[in-house]
Amino acid sequence: DIAIKIDTEVKRLVSENYERTKRILMENMAALKALAEALLEKEVLDAPEIDKIIQGAMSPIPQGIPA
Repeated sequence: DIAIKIDTEVKRLVSENYERTKRILMENMAALKALAEALLEKEVLDAPEIDKIIQGAMSPIPQGIPA
């Protein structure tokens, strides 16, 4: 009985956190792709470079400029 409750709770936690992780990755896909491209080019990035890439990927597109 206890083992079933533990198993059920573990499955719930894994499923819940899988969905949360998937949502976070999808919401940040632009930054993820920009980082992947930079790593393919350079292989190693330092913190300021990562910050710059993420800020550039997360900045909104100005009005009137097509995406």
